Amino acid sequence: APERYKPLLRAAESDEDLPLFLTLSQSVRHDSNFSRTEDARSDTVSVTSLGGGLNKAYGRQTYRLSGTLGASRYRNFEYLKNDSKTVNGAFTSEFGRNFRLSLNGNYDQGLNPIQNNTAGGLTVVRNIRTLQGQTAALQYGLGGRFSVVGSLEGAKQRFSVDEYKARDIDQDSRGARLLYNLTDTFQWGVGVRRVETDYPNR
Repeated sequence: APERYKPLLRAAESDEDLPLFLTLSQSVRHDSNFSRTEDARSDTVSVTSLGGGLNKAYGRQTYRLSGTLGASRYRNFEYLKNDSKTVNGAFTSEFGRNFRLSLNGNYDQGLNPIQNNTAGGLTVVRNIRTLQGQTAALQYGLGGRFSVVGSLEGAKQRFSVDEYKARDIDQDSRGARLLYNLTDTFQWGVGVRRVETDYPNR
């Protein structure tokens, strides 16, 4: 499916030049088999996106935040129109002589890809998928050969259509790793990780 993509506005040179950035874009694509079915129903999709973010280092701390709002419109399957939202955040701080704390979070909401709609023959359906995740990691050992990292992670997945709610997921994990730093860019590690997964609607 050919695609035309035209950035309308971009205000950012690099993370060092400007800690703030703003983007505005418009894309149009035509898909000859948008329905992903044997009868090959086509559609033309228009997506307008507005994004922005912050990337700032302050002393031994780094702050990163970005977000995007998107408006998707469809020529033939008009009922699929939706507004997507994506937010990502990260915080890193080094303290003491050998500690680093990292916190990350994300939120992503939008139309579930048509090819992933496989429940009960409902393919071209307005099925909104929401993903949420967060991670916390604490590392000891920044300049030596060995480092120890402990981490906590959580994630959720939700669908708006009843036929897909059996795929809703709640997941939590805990882990620990021992790292051997061969060079500044290469390390070898061994660890353990425990994952607990729950399907709340099953």
